[in-house]
Amino acid sequence: MANSNIPQGLLLTLLILLPCVEPSRAVEEKSVFAGEGDAVTLPCLFNRSLWREGARVEWDWKYSVGISIMHQDFPDEGFTRRGYHNLNITGHGVKDGDFSLLLSPVSSYNSGTFTCNHLNRSTDKRTKLAEVKLVTAEVKSRRDPVEEGGETTLRCSIRGADGDVEWMRGHLSVGKGQVMKVSQMGITDGGKWTCVVSTMNNTRLTINHFINVYKRSRDGVKRCIFITPVNSNITLPGVNDHSTRWYKVNESKSLMKDRDEQTNGKFTITEDFSLRISDVRPEDTGHYECRSDRHIYYISIIIVTATVTPGKRVSNGTAVTLNCELSHPVPGVTFGWRHVTSDRDVTNQSSFTFTFVPEDAGKWMCVLYGESGRVITTISQTITEGQGTQNCRIFIWIFIAYVLLLGIVSSILIWDLLKKKERNEPEEVEMK
Repeated sequence: MANSNIPQGLLLTLLILLPCVEPSRAVEEKSVFAGEGDAVTLPCLFNRSLWREGARVEWDWKYSVGISIMHQDFPDEGFTRRGYHNLNITGHGVKDGDFSLLLSPVSSYNSGTFTCNHLNRSTDKRTKLAEVKLVTAEVKSRRDPVEEGGETTLRCSIRGADGDVEWMRGHLSVGKGQVMKVSQMGITDGGKWTCVVSTMNNTRLTINHFINVYKRSRDGVKRCIFITPVNSNITLPGVNDHSTRWYKVNESKSLMKDRDEQTNGKFTITEDFSLRISDVRPEDTGHYECRSDRHIYYISIIIVTATVTPGKRVSNGTAVTLNCELSHPVPGVTFGWRHVTSDRDVTNQSSFTFTFVPEDAGKWMCVLYGESGRVITTISQTITEGQGTQNCRIFIWIFIAYVLLLGIVSSILIWDLLKKKERNEPEEVEMK
């Protein structure tokens, strides 16, 4: 009897002490990767009902030393709490328990470990809720803009972790390592250079960097060329000067209102007075003028498109034409087609025709090269194997047979109904 009372006594003790026990929670640990200038959110979510009144959330930032950067009491509604410089706690109130930390824009020095803590102000007990390691990367060029024939050095720096760096033009690798030196730059070497960072935990970050390579003219205007695939997003580097204004040639209206205001979803003026163009279409091609008190740049946007004829779904034995073309001719630009799926170069022509076989299905990539032989950019199309013409003919004949059968059955039914009506008419007359 005494032994049976022991578990009951322990249970009663636990029930008495349970309200005094702080709830435990598994700490959420993760890594976040961001490029300089991006906006990134460090998550800190939990169930508000687990905590007592007087709760507080604090974010600590450990870089070289631990720094408490901000705190926030539990509000009833959504809120935004501004902290140092570009750090903000954003949330949706106690209902959602959202105390995430927003960094916008990210700076390279923001790397480090950020810890989200809960503080019970009645007991002064601090509980770790989330730990987020922020890894940052940035790309800088030693010389930008670059005069044609000159050289520049691109550097992709990583803070907060070790990683591998690969340089891309379009979808093709053009170099590895944090430092990329490019000499004897041609005017077609301007445009987008992409740094791809891979960390040990397989996190990948892509950072685009845009360079002006200009040709000096007699009128003092510096002329540049950007060759980009259709539907891409590009940034035209400007002069970081408050006097900078952007114009599209042949349009007198400025693309800027006041300093860094964006005019619409198409054009955005960045903080350093560059011009960002979203979803480039054929109507966006042409000449753009960047004018400041000291410099004038004309940047020509030229788009490249790739087409498949008769279509992206083709059948065995069909004649297929792949065509890659520029919206405006550029001297010295050459083309090449590569079948990415089989990793083979097919031709060095902008357009070619072949008879399709199932092995030709997959991704085809048009590669553009400048006079120096360096890759300018790439654009892709994917071809899939469709139904053959024989299958289409069979379907058509089946459909015709179905329509004819439906017509015959309908005719028989109508004829049968008419016959029955004729038999019933004499009987009705005799009854009268």
